[in-house]
Amino acid sequence: MSFNRRVRAAYEQIDRDSARRLAEAAITLEDQRFRGCVLVHLACLVPGSLVTVQSRLVDIGIDYPGELFWNSTEEARNGILAALGHRDLEALRVSHLLTCLAWIGDATVVDTFATWRASPPPWSAALGVPPHVYALSAGWELTPDGGRRDLCSEAAYRLDPTPSAAASPIVVAAPSTDRSPWLDRPLTILFDLPTALAPLDWLRLDTGRLVICTDDQATCFTFVHSTFDGRWANVDARPDYLGGDESWPALAQATLHLSPHSRSPLSAAWQVCEEGMSQLGGFPTWWSAAAYPTCPGCRRHMRFVGQLETSELLGEPAEGLYYAFVCADCRFAATGYQQT
Repeated sequence: MSFNRRVRAAYEQIDRDSARRLAEAAITLEDQRFRGCVLVHLACLVPGSLVTVQSRLVDIGIDYPGELFWNSTEEARNGILAALGHRDLEALRVSHLLTCLAWIGDATVVDTFATWRASPPPWSAALGVPPHVYALSAGWELTPDGGRRDLCSEAAYRLDPTPSAAASPIVVAAPSTDRSPWLDRPLTILFDLPTALAPLDWLRLDTGRLVICTDDQATCFTFVHSTFDGRWANVDARPDYLGGDESWPALAQATLHLSPHSRSPLSAAWQVCEEGMSQLGGFPTWWSAAAYPTCPGCRRHMRFVGQLETSELLGEPAEGLYYAFVCADCRFAATGYQQT
């Protein structure tokens, strides 16, 4: 087992009470980098382990990454709102605080985001996007009527190349008989899944199977939409730069194994380890900004299905993740890609 997997396994085996004691000790550390490492691992791998220290994190100015405040306490939320009321905040600090609020995501935060959408606060002028758009960083969106619509599931299951007795085999990156309309290359079936799988329950799919196809080169530059039967949806504009490099490495079909046991939905959210990020459900690993595709039917953001590490599809060390999304109502799927 690699060092990263040993680290992950060590945290995942800590009981919540022990994890909370570790969090209490961690915030007293003078080594800020080590302190941050411990806190992020606890936040992502042992949900609920930071509830006793979250308000103190606000007091001492620790507001990054926002995952530290997932499902946080009322006291911490009020502290963050109070901090946003201070004058002369730098834009980066405001951005961090908004991300923290997004990860808290309770009714007060949702109402506050709706208020700011209707009447933007003065400090929002320095931001790249309106304050309510920060909800996407925490896997939800503000609806037109001011409610919360989740884009991610709290049920997460690892996809692992190593089989175990109870794991279900999942074939990924299978070749399609269809070809890309943009490039002279076959399409790839990124996922072909029975909709009865536990990680898909929350989507309430009624199709029996979910087949998500993509052009694995084109989706590195744009979202590629398909229908639930694995067909090109023909709703996307060809990106300005696509290239026609025949040496582009094709994804290799692989069999991954769906763990029978769920794990923390944040297990892959903040790159707490450099491997083990292929999963169904949970929250995506974003190498840059959160990027949920828009459904070509209803124009809402599409919901996250799962992600695949490039290294598991190319059979060699490689960076990058392929993402899969769906709109259950309109029966569109989409794929995207990010790398460091």
